[in-house]
Amino acid sequence: MGADDKSRKGNAGSWRERIPDAQPASRARSARRKRQPPRPSYPGLPGEEPRPAVIPGPTRRTAGPRDSSSPYGAPSPRPRKAPRPAPQVEYDEEKATPERSSRPSGKRRKPGFTIFGALWFVLTMPFRFIGALTRNIRWFISWPLRILLSVSFVGIVVGAILVFLYGTISNRYDISEVKSNIPERTVILDRKNRTIGTLHGENRRRVPLQEVPPIFIDALLLREDNRFYDHGGVDWIGVGRAVAQVIKHKRATQGASTLTMQLAKITYNHQERNLHSKLTEVALAKRIEATYSKDEILETYINRIFWGHTFLGIAAASRGYYDKEPRDLSLSECATLAGIIYGPNDFSPLKHPEEARKVRDIVLGLLKDAGKITEVQYAAALAEPIVTHPPQSRSEENYAMDLVRRELDAILEEEDIRLGGLVVHTTLDLDLQNATLDIINKHMTALESRKDFKKHLASLQARREKRGIVKNKLTTKAEYEAALAAYKAIPAEQREKTQPPMPNYIQSAAVVMDNATGALLAVVGGRDAEESKLNRAIQSRRQT
Repeated sequence: MGADDKSRKGNAGSWRERIPDAQPASRARSARRKRQPPRPSYPGLPGEEPRPAVIPGPTRRTAGPRDSSSPYGAPSPRPRKAPRPAPQVEYDEEKATPERSSRPSGKRRKPGFTIFGALWFVLTMPFRFIGALTRNIRWFISWPLRILLSVSFVGIVVGAILVFLYGTISNRYDISEVKSNIPERTVILDRKNRTIGTLHGENRRRVPLQEVPPIFIDALLLREDNRFYDHGGVDWIGVGRAVAQVIKHKRATQGASTLTMQLAKITYNHQERNLHSKLTEVALAKRIEATYSKDEILETYINRIFWGHTFLGIAAASRGYYDKEPRDLSLSECATLAGIIYGPNDFSPLKHPEEARKVRDIVLGLLKDAGKITEVQYAAALAEPIVTHPPQSRSEENYAMDLVRRELDAILEEEDIRLGGLVVHTTLDLDLQNATLDIINKHMTALESRKDFKKHLASLQARREKRGIVKNKLTTKAEYEAALAAYKAIPAEQREKTQPPMPNYIQSAAVVMDNATGALLAVVGGRDAEESKLNRAIQSRRQT
C-alpha cells in the first residue's frame, strides 16, 4: 500500500467521524442528489415574485470532469434556459375564489342548448342571411340595402300575422247577413193591392239596381269610391293618400273606406272608430268581395245606407225628399243625394239647403270632369235651385191598421216583426174605409150643430158628474179643435205648464162586412185615430 493509499485511508477515518451515527453514508449521498419538487407559482400573488416553473423529472448525467470541490465527484448541474416570464395579472382579492386559487382553470365550457338561444338564432337568421348577401358590396350601398331588406322582411312577417289574425276574426261573422239582414217596413195592402200603411221594420224599401238612374250610380261612385270596380274590397291607393294627408295635416282629413268596407260597417253595426275595427272591416270587405258580385254589393249598399232623418235606402230618400220614385230623379237631385251621404244630417236639403247645394255642385263638377255629363247639362243642373217636395204627412195611425197590427203581432215571430219587409194582403177596401170615416164625421158634425144638442150634452154631463166624473167636460169636436189651436199658440216655455185639451166629444164606430164571405171591408173605431186611440169597434163595452 503506497503513500496515496495511506493518506486516503486516514482521510476516510476523519470523514466517518463527521457523519452522525443515525444517518448512513448511502442515505446522505441519495439525499444530496434528490431534488425537491417545485413549488407551484402563480403570477400576480401578493408578496411573491414570478418564478419560472420547474418541471420535475429525471436528469441526464454528463461524462464531464467532476468538481474537485465535491467529495463525491457529483457532476455540475447543466445550465437551463430561463423561461419566458408569465404576464403580470392584477390580483383582486374580492374576486378570487378558493377554487381558482387552488387549481388552474381548465378549458372553457361550451354553452348548452336553450330555447331562448334557438329562438334568437331563428329570429336573426334572415338578417344574417341579408348580411351575407351584401357583404361584398361597398358599405355606402350595402347598409341602405340591408336596412331596406330588413324593413321589408319585418313588414312581410307582420302583415302575414295580421292577415291570419283578422282573417280568423272575420270568420266569426255570418256573411249572408249582408243581403238578408236588411230590415224594412212591412207593407199592408187592401184587396185591390193599394197600400193602406206600413208596419214594423225600418223606414226602408228595397229596389233593384235597374230601377236607379245610371247617372246616380256614376255620381255615387265618383263621390265615394271611384275605383270600386278595380279593387278587391280595399283601395290601397286611397289608403296611401289618406296616410299622406294625415302626415301632412296631422289629422285625418279624408277616409280610405271603400263602399264594400262601408257596407261591412253598417251591416255589422261597427260604431267604434279605431284601428281594430278598421282592420276587421278590411277582412270583412275581402270576404264580401269573394262572396258577392260588384253589382250585388252596390245594390245592397244603396238599399242600406242612411240618407238622413229616418230615410234608409235610396227609395225612402227619394220619396222623403222629393216624393218621387228613384227612377224619376233628375240630374240635380241625383247629384244632391250622392253628395249628402258623407253627412246626411249636416247636408240635408230639408234643413240645410245651402250646404246641400255646395255638395251638389261638387258632385256635378266630378261628373263633368269624368265626362259623364256635357257642359250644357252641367250648366243647367247648376242653375236649378234646391227644391224639395216632402210627401204629405199621412198618419200610420188608423183603426184599420190597428186591427191589422194586432193580428200580425199574434201570428208573426219576433224575428219577422224586427226585420219586417213583408207584404200583407187584407180584405179591407181602402175606398170603403175612407168613405165610412168621412160619413161618420159628417153625420156627427151635423148632429153637434143641432139646436137641441147642447141640451142633450148638458144632460150627459150631469149624469157623468153624478158618477163622479167631473174632470173632463164634454164638448163638441169644433170646440175641441178651437181649444187645441189656442193651446198650440201658447209660447213653448208656458205650454209645458199648461194641460192640453182633451177630446171629450161624442164618438162613433162602424164595421162593414161582406155578408157572402164574412170578409171585413172597413172598420172605424172613432172619429179620429190620432186624437183617440181607443178602437170602439173592438174594445168598447158594447162592441160593434
